[in-house]
Amino acid sequence: MNYQIFAVILSVFALVSCGPSGSAGDSVTYVDGWPIYTALSVGANSYANKNAAGLTRTQVPIDAVSGKTLVPTSVTFGDFFQEGQYSVFVVSTDNKAYFLRWRSSTSTWVDDSARLFGTGSRDTCNATFAITADFNADSKPDVFLSCSGSSNQLIFVSSGSGYVRTDTQIAVDGNRAAAADLNGDGILDVVLTNRNAVPQIWKGNTGGLTFTYQAGWLVTTNCSGFTLPTSIDTVFLLPASTGSVDLILGGVAAVGGQPYVQMQKQSSTPYFTTCQAKGFQQIYDSSNAVAALRDIFFQNSKFYLLTQSASTSQIQLSSYTINGDAPLPSPVFSATQRLNESASGVGLAQQYKYNSAGYFQSFEAGCALNRCATSARITPP
Repeated sequence: MNYQIFAVILSVFALVSCGPSGSAGDSVTYVDGWPIYTALSVGANSYANKNAAGLTRTQVPIDAVSGKTLVPTSVTFGDFFQEGQYSVFVVSTDNKAYFLRWRSSTSTWVDDSARLFGTGSRDTCNATFAITADFNADSKPDVFLSCSGSSNQLIFVSSGSGYVRTDTQIAVDGNRAAAADLNGDGILDVVLTNRNAVPQIWKGNTGGLTFTYQAGWLVTTNCSGFTLPTSIDTVFLLPASTGSVDLILGGVAAVGGQPYVQMQKQSSTPYFTTCQAKGFQQIYDSSNAVAALRDIFFQNSKFYLLTQSASTSQIQLSSYTINGDAPLPSPVFSATQRLNESASGVGLAQQYKYNSAGYFQSFEAGCALNRCATSARITPP
């Protein structure tokens, strides 16, 4: 399983190594003035599609959709137009979905949503996070949209040459989502946050567009005195040296507990349990306030945890050895050194990715002024 995951990651890197327009040997055709190359492949899980894509154009400006304000964390990337380069899915604050294409001639993102939606519904929800994965196994990227409040979680699924809004019937107060095939049946499953409650795992059914709640796949009862974080609001499924994936939950530290928890996947149910969990050490910012987990990466046998102070909004990146809970000496960087926001008052980006140039870079929409630019060119050790 481990070799499959890393093969996917390596294959995605290989695809993008020739740049955003596919292979240098591809013949070019044009549709309405757009160059079309061989479509990029889709990674096996949401982590691969987010962090192994090698994409460098991660910033989507606040005016990318005329007259709309975008939800920063709703952005996700994939070759939605099947043209050999990455395009963008993003949601506006008035709960409408958009697909943007990269126009090389003007170096801008442009709205081309009508091409993929047609007359279909573009209504979304109170969007909090979007992930890319191939849920219906047609080799095209789909979008799973995490929704907060009383809205059901949504999938915008590829169908023919367009996308169709699909209600998953999953009712959770969502904030983050992650997707991978956990039970080995070839169908993607999803792990979802459920605000003010424990996360949930939903098994993908035949066809990949309906899901069944699996209470027995994640056991969160105390084990040997181990305490989960409270108010868990981030979930990640990452490649692990054990040959599978690890589940990482992030929240606020309980009294005596740890705010970041790593669970190794078991070969049989329960796939994840507190009895097989490690608690990452608490990370403090310069004001001695516990930071919130915002994003995480796996690179060169290390975990990189991006945290944000609850009191100052400063960003800090710390590295851990894989399957270990002891951090490497000192943070990789802190906000006061490398990510200090300008005086614009727009705050720091909350999600990042590792790009093909070897840097950590912001992964958000609605970038205004220096919100995203401040995160460029951060090199891990």
